[in-house]
Amino acid sequence: MLAEGFVYRRPKHTLKGKRNERAFRKAQRALNRLKKGLAYDADYELWYQDESEFHLHSHLTYAWMPKGKQMRVPSPGKNRKHTVLGAFCYGRGLFYHHIQPRKTAWGVRALLQKLVRRAKRTGRRIILVMDRGNSYHAKALQRDLENIKDYIEVFWLPYHCPDLNLIEMLWKHLKHSRMANILFSSFTQFTEHLSVALDDFACHPDFTLSIATPKCRETIRKNYP
Repeated sequence: MLAEGFVYRRPKHTLKGKRNERAFRKAQRALNRLKKGLAYDADYELWYQDESEFHLHSHLTYAWMPKGKQMRVPSPGKNRKHTVLGAFCYGRGLFYHHIQPRKTAWGVRALLQKLVRRAKRTGRRIILVMDRGNSYHAKALQRDLENIKDYIEVFWLPYHCPDLNLIEMLWKHLKHSRMANILFSSFTQFTEHLSVALDDFACHPDFTLSIATPKCRETIRKNYP
């Protein structure tokens, strides 16, 4: 199979058949223009926001093991989870996050307040790339977005276009590397392990950039406060 040009790898889920290709390409071009604008002394920052669930029942992925033997990871029994809401700054590698038990608009609102403080501190408005998840339609959240429009401008992605949201790369890294193939002794240990992994993104911008934008050779990250 290798001689025929095949490789052994995990398949990838796709929503390509469901998305509007014209809307996808239009959004892709607009985001590329925003990225290029950051190469100059831009008056804005480009952030990507999304949420993801992490389960006590660990994600299983490929791992090295003796030939002829299969690794077995014990099940914790009853599953529990955390919902993580995050925001990633393109080019600078900054990462903000908020953890809560389930997906709600309240978590998004808490994350937005962190971004507003960032915008006020730097004097640069934030263009925030967001998808159209159900929690984002809450009336309270829509009011918040209206009240903070001087600091945050939302770039709504078309439906079924997760490939345009770069923070998805961070979630993938966490689930396939930091949180995979592990049996946690308790939900508390699981929570602490997840928090440490998220803090690594927050404390190491260059590492975060290497995961979210591995093909981007030029970084514009500066030592802004």
